[in-house]
Amino acid sequence: MQRKIMIHKIKNIIKKDTFKNPLVLILFASIFISLAIIFFGEYLSDSLNMFSLRLLIGFIIFGSTLIIVLLLKLYAQSNQDPELLRIDREKKIREREINKSVETIGKDIRNRFLQANKIIKNSSVYSNKSDTHYELPWYLIMGQEQEGKTSLIEYSGLDFPLNINYQHKNIDNNDNTKTFEWYFAENAIFIDTPGKYLNAKIGGIDDGVWKYFLNLFKKKRWKRPINGVILTISIETLMAKTDKEIESYAKELREKFDQLSDTFMSNIPIYLFITKSDLIKGFVEYFDSIEENEKNEILGFTFDASEKISLETLSQEMTNLLKRIDTSIIDKIHTQWDNDNRTKILLFCDELNEVFNKLKKFVEIGFAQTRYRTPLLLRGLYFTSVPQYSLPIYQENILDESTTNKINLKGWFSKKVLEDIVFVESNLIKMDSRHKTKEKRREIFAITSAIFIIVLSIGIWLFNYIEHKKTIENITKQLNDFSSAYSTTNHLSDFEQRLALLNRLLEIKNIDSPKSHNFWKLSFYKVKDRNNKIDELYHNFVEQFLLNDIKMILEIYTMNNLNNYDLTWENLKAYLMLENKQNREKAFLISWVTNILNKETTNNSQQKQQMQEHWKNLVEYGFNESNVNDNIVADARKKLSEFGKELVLYKQLKDKILAEELKDFQFNEILTTKNQVFNGTDYIIPSFYTKVGYHKVMSVNSKNILNQLSQYSWVLGESNNFSQDEINVIYQNMQMLYFEEYKLAWMNALNNLKIADVKTEIELEEQFKAFVSTNSPVIQILQALRDNTMIYSDSELLLLSSNKDVQLMDIDKDIEAKGTRYLRDSFEVYHQLLTETGQPSPTLANEIKKLETVSMQTFALSSSGSGADALNSIKSRVSGSSDPMSLALNPLPSPVSSWFTKSLHNNWIKVMTKAKSQINEQYTNSVYSFYANNLINRYPMNSKAKIEVTLSDFEEFFKKNGILDRFFENYLSYFVKIDFKSNSYELRKIDGVTMPIDNQIINAIILSQEIRRRFFTGSGDKLESVFFIKPTFLSKNYSGMLFSYDNNILTYEHGPLRTRKISWPVNRGNTDTVFILSDLNRTQQESVRVDGDWSLFKIFTNFKFTNNGTNSMIVEYNKDGNKASFEINGSAVQGFMPNNVMTKFKLKESI
Repeated sequence: MQRKIMIHKIKNIIKKDTFKNPLVLILFASIFISLAIIFFGEYLSDSLNMFSLRLLIGFIIFGSTLIIVLLLKLYAQSNQDPELLRIDREKKIREREINKSVETIGKDIRNRFLQANKIIKNSSVYSNKSDTHYELPWYLIMGQEQEGKTSLIEYSGLDFPLNINYQHKNIDNNDNTKTFEWYFAENAIFIDTPGKYLNAKIGGIDDGVWKYFLNLFKKKRWKRPINGVILTISIETLMAKTDKEIESYAKELREKFDQLSDTFMSNIPIYLFITKSDLIKGFVEYFDSIEENEKNEILGFTFDASEKISLETLSQEMTNLLKRIDTSIIDKIHTQWDNDNRTKILLFCDELNEVFNKLKKFVEIGFAQTRYRTPLLLRGLYFTSVPQYSLPIYQENILDESTTNKINLKGWFSKKVLEDIVFVESNLIKMDSRHKTKEKRREIFAITSAIFIIVLSIGIWLFNYIEHKKTIENITKQLNDFSSAYSTTNHLSDFEQRLALLNRLLEIKNIDSPKSHNFWKLSFYKVKDRNNKIDELYHNFVEQFLLNDIKMILEIYTMNNLNNYDLTWENLKAYLMLENKQNREKAFLISWVTNILNKETTNNSQQKQQMQEHWKNLVEYGFNESNVNDNIVADARKKLSEFGKELVLYKQLKDKILAEELKDFQFNEILTTKNQVFNGTDYIIPSFYTKVGYHKVMSVNSKNILNQLSQYSWVLGESNNFSQDEINVIYQNMQMLYFEEYKLAWMNALNNLKIADVKTEIELEEQFKAFVSTNSPVIQILQALRDNTMIYSDSELLLLSSNKDVQLMDIDKDIEAKGTRYLRDSFEVYHQLLTETGQPSPTLANEIKKLETVSMQTFALSSSGSGADALNSIKSRVSGSSDPMSLALNPLPSPVSSWFTKSLHNNWIKVMTKAKSQINEQYTNSVYSFYANNLINRYPMNSKAKIEVTLSDFEEFFKKNGILDRFFENYLSYFVKIDFKSNSYELRKIDGVTMPIDNQIINAIILSQEIRRRFFTGSGDKLESVFFIKPTFLSKNYSGMLFSYDNNILTYEHGPLRTRKISWPVNRGNTDTVFILSDLNRTQQESVRVDGDWSLFKIFTNFKFTNNGTNSMIVEYNKDGNKASFEINGSAVQGFMPNNVMTKFKLKESI
């Protein structure tokens, strides 16, 4: 019973608008997801095979969702107004009280309903009914209290055998005005509805009970909740109410019937019974004389089911009824002797007409069609009466004659209404067409969905079955092929053959792997057993074929690396694990052998990957002990013993720091300046070499040295018994190893720190300010260095706590103190740069002050408006009139000194940049502008150009103290040193900084010196060059040739060879150059004429040039095999060649 009550409560809760709350939907979604992962996760992913893992994930999802939902709920409540919260709280209290009352009453109604169904099902009265649930009609009796509902049923003349209390011979009805009461007639079930629910207020207890009652019928009798409604209204009520009250009452009834129709989705037949008709004046007198059987007849009228109710229809029916009654009045008067009764009979129709007028108003408002409502299915209007007695209906004490008569009494004009109209129309109820369509669609959808799911499930199962069958056939075939291949192979066969067999067996193993975790495997027989057997077969063959190869590889790798301690230790440990199953570490064995296979084996990458996969599978599955080579083990252990046991302990301590998960150190974690002063601050110092690492691992764990040594004693093959002297020696050596690496780690970190390069003056200024500030990164770095390198052993800390000098301690008696003192001494020079309070020492503070002073000078130079000051400052440094800036700083320990030097250089670079800007400005204005306007793209600077450089421009630009030479001497010579003899140069370092100058500019200056040497006089201040030209060859087809320049004519007619001197350029006279060849008839055959200042060079453009020495060349003219040639000598002879020194000369727009 308690379980039923609990289920009922849960259903009541679910019936509310719970699922409309999104938070509840989220919570249920999380429950569904959690359950899906717990029960079906293993079919979704191989990683979810463990039930405990799935359970944990499920609880995490649900728990986190629940917490989030609760937090959101609390947050929403916290943001509400207190007054609104109070009102809401009071409202919820009232609702809880109402719900509790509704639940109590509803429980009783439900029990009565279930009991009624049980009675109907088990009673012999209804044994002739094939479907007692729906074949037997159910009717609701509705009306206000004291309207005669119960009397109408009890005295209707129907038999209620299941309601009779045979002990007292009366109807069994306990306080039937307070709750719903079932009446079990032979042909129908009546539910007497308490009148209070007809006028129930919305939101009250009665309204809740009424809704509960309707929903109960809708759920339990969803096809046809009820077959009709019997509505009672007494003459007393009808005549006592005013028109306005009747209208109000009719509207309330209309609301109830609309609610009933909406809930049951049906147009329900309604039978209106006018009870207590005997209160109509003349009613009793009129019908007093009728026979007993006539009292069962119908007094009223039934509407046509096909017609809509209207006032006209109602009036017509009432008129017809009045006419029928009126036709018998005369006969009734004649049979009545009492004058008062005659008067009442005579006035009966008038009185009845008054009742009809009231009923018209009532029916029109309560049942007829309106603008917004469809008409109710009012089937008829019937007058009934039950004899009224002052005595109570029920007698509980004795059965006397009067009581018997009361039981036998019957109401007037009700039996045939029920039997001939109400019961006959039990199937008249009309379901709402929309609801009917909706239910039909829902039913079709449900059936279709069920069929679809069944067909889909069968289809998927069949597909999986076919695939499974194919898989089995494939596995069988593959195993047969493997068996055939294996019969020709043994463990001594070629490695590639054995690897191919293992690959084939792995493929067989993986054939069913994706399907073995499929949900549908549950429908197949022994899938897991089959897979286990295949796995076992695979691992047996891997052990047979691969284990010996791996062992051989480990043996070779061990013997080849005996001189390397780390490799020897790891190799020996892995090698011994092949035999020592107790100490086997799977993760290490897999990773180490994989590392060896990647490095040492000569197999291709695919074979390496295959071997690694097989090896991993073998180790994870497990393999039997494999015997190792004792000689190899002995050699390896001998080597390890030569290295010393301290390396064993030290390596274990290194491994332990990884297990501690301590944080490594980086300088960028302690630097607080926003500006990047240093590069390399991300250099990682392992946590093992920090103060924390020392105290947490080295200092603590070193006291457990015996346990550390015994952990891997099986690798060394030694016992665990060490003497105290052995322990001290091992520990001391290990300490020295540790502190030596400790020192190296911090020195590497310091040396890795470099002052960052900057690009702008603002960045430089910010960097320098940070460098010399009180919170300087230099001080922070030195402080971090001091914190981590000024460490003390436990015994030293004890002395310090006693205010004793640790330097007086005998370190020979304290091994640990010896190491810490060594470390402190190594960094003592850095420790001295800071005081005990972390402030700069006088030495460091003085250097910072000097740097600040010098930097202020450089800032003044670099920030001045003109670059002339910066340039003059550099010139004075080069000339030696001022001391180098770097000399102002006293030596500091490296690399701190380099930081200061670099910081100074960064400042000096800005001065150099400012000076370069000034030089570049001069270069652009005085050199490049002249070059661009007068030389570039002109002959001879461009051998193909048509426009020539004027001799005056050429001379002005290239001569000694000319434009280019003056620029070099006044500006560039301070920053670059050129050796013109070797044509090499070197940038000058000024306070350790060089000015970057473009190589093309410097090469152009070197070429200018070459041009000056060849085309100018010895002093280089005047353009002048001398050539000597001599004919060397003339073809026989020519009688002679002539070469003329500056009226200086050279002729040759196959006679003696004479040399002619030619000076360039021409001071005055003819600048044309002419070359003529004459044939044997002395007729001019070939003629070339060029004019201009550069004609001497341009005439040989189409000639062939051949070097004939340093300053000599042969110039040959060739036309159709007929040749003529000259030998030209002179310093400027290079000017005749196409790729001469002048065409090589190029200048850039800036230096």
